[in-house]
Amino acid sequence: MMPTRSSLGLLLALLALSLFSPCACYNPSIQDGGFLCAEAGKQCPDGFVCASDGKCHSTASQKCPVPAITPLCSDQPVAGAACNPTCQTGCSCGRCNVHGATPECVTNVGTKKLGEICNTSKDDCQPGFICLLEAATCGQNVGRCYQYCTTNAQCASPIAGRTCEIPILDNNNVDTKYRTCGLGSQTCNPMATTNNGCPNPGLGCYVNTAGATFCDCPAHAPAVALGGLCTSYNDCAAGLICTPSAGLAGTHCRQICMTSGSNTCPSGQRCVAVANGYGYCLN
Repeated sequence: MMPTRSSLGLLLALLALSLFSPCACYNPSIQDGGFLCAEAGKQCPDGFVCASDGKCHSTASQKCPVPAITPLCSDQPVAGAACNPTCQTGCSCGRCNVHGATPECVTNVGTKKLGEICNTSKDDCQPGFICLLEAATCGQNVGRCYQYCTTNAQCASPIAGRTCEIPILDNNNVDTKYRTCGLGSQTCNPMATTNNGCPNPGLGCYVNTAGATFCDCPAHAPAVALGGLCTSYNDCAAGLICTPSAGLAGTHCRQICMTSGSNTCPSGQRCVAVANGYGYCLN
């Protein structure tokens, strides 16, 4: 049967509607919890959040599994970002953490504090902190919690004197433009060759020329031995300090000693003061 003029017009109208109507676009449904969170970039599609089971769940159907995070400061997310990791603003569920190259709202809210050893794959640091992998000289997969920042002033608490200086790199070692504060001074024993008080055996305890102690990775391996030239406080082997010393040009690794109490230097050597009760042994 041939179509009539009126029916042909109707068919043409329907065809035009299907081609040009905005309602004809393909919009598939996504199953709640139907796929894993992405390891890089945006973890889940809009309207979904990465839950503690590692899967994307609908924000409409899922009750937030963690308490609301109280903002740490008032700065809002930068243009195009989901949230602000320094201030913990922008997330209706979970905390804000840089994942890959961008900040995302995630529900794994940890308890680890500044400078504590953390899980680099799971990131179990507190809100406002990120678990960063330390240098390979510390050992395999040693991570510590670092504090997010955008200004030096934000680094003043809980340890004064820190600066907003450490770049966060993405999975391709490209600078994300997000920063953390340095860890600052930590209490440890720089004279100890073992059990130095640092949170991981791979971390050395070092003292700088201002008398402050730091838990840090060795600058390189092997470490500079007694009497060797050095440039940084973490160049030297355990029990040594990088300092200028009488009779030698430049800075060298010298044995650490304490200026108070009994002389711990080898026989025939004296303890020359550096700072804060620390010194180096000299003939």
